[in-house]
Order: sequence, then C-alpha cells, then structure tokens
Amino acid sequence: SLNLPILLFTKFYNLEISGLFSLAFRITMVPTSFLGSSIGEVYRQKAFSTYNEIGNCKELYLKTIKKLFLIGLVPLIVLFFTSKFLFVLIFGSQWLQAGEISQYLSILVFFNMISVPLSNTILLNKSQNMDMFLQIFRVLFTLFSFYIGYINNKDYLLAIKLYVLGF
Repeated sequence: SLNLPILLFTKFYNLEISGLFSLAFRITMVPTSFLGSSIGEVYRQKAFSTYNEIGNCKELYLKTIKKLFLIGLVPLIVLFFTSKFLFVLIFGSQWLQAGEISQYLSILVFFNMISVPLSNTILLNKSQNMDMFLQIFRVLFTLFSFYIGYINNKDYLLAIKLYVLGF
C-alpha cells in the first residue's frame, strides 16, 4: 500500500507528478524513518518482555504513544511550514510542487511516526485479522483517493489530501 500511489500517479496523472510525489515522499519520510525504527525496536523488546510477564503491555503502549506524539510534532511542524521553501532552496524552483506535496505528506509522516513503532503490538495481542482489514481498507481508500482526484479535473493535490486522510 505504500508503493501504490506511485503506480496510481503514473496511471491517472503523468510521470512528472509521479516523480514529484516520489521525491517528496522519500525526502519527507527520511527524518522519521530512522528515529521511528529505533524507537520501534526498543518498544518491541520492552513490549514482548512486558507482555510475557504480565499478559499485556497497555501501560507501555500508552506511554510510548504519548512520547511518539510529542516527538512527531517537531518534524510535522517543521515540514508543514517549511517544505515549499526547503525544496526550492535545496532543489531549485522547478521543485516547488514537490515541496507542496511534501507539506501534505508531513501529516502522513506524523501518523506514520506514531503507528509504525507500535505496530508490533498487533503480533502480541493476536490482532492480525484486524491488521489485514486495515491494510485492505488503506489500499481501497488509496484507490478511491486517486480516482476522486482524477475525476475532479486530474487534481493530484486532492488525491494526495484524500490519501493522507485515509492513511
């Protein structure tokens, strides 16, 4: 479901928009991917240990989600308000649209920063069926988002906004 937008941009829009999205997505995800994976690894170890000891890890989960929320606010605020400026500064004025896309993707990055490190909890409480349902919903909502943007005068920003909302 993470790579589906690139395929859909190519199908419904054009290679230029697909390239802008691809660059914006990669650049926007960098700040939190390292941090999120590190936190996720520490959380996973503590959660498995806590779950084996007391049968749940609810307290650890809630404590971690609060920390991730606070940590995630920094990249969200910075990216949301400076993406356009930073893309133009670093890549040149022809990449302004990628900066605008990155601005919307910063919201997705924020929620990704919170959800990915905690995703191992699904394995602990045996909620794989719920995870499968959520993944199917995400794929369907992604398809829906891009189709709605396409039928609305090929509005790729609308597609991105809906995609972020669904994510």
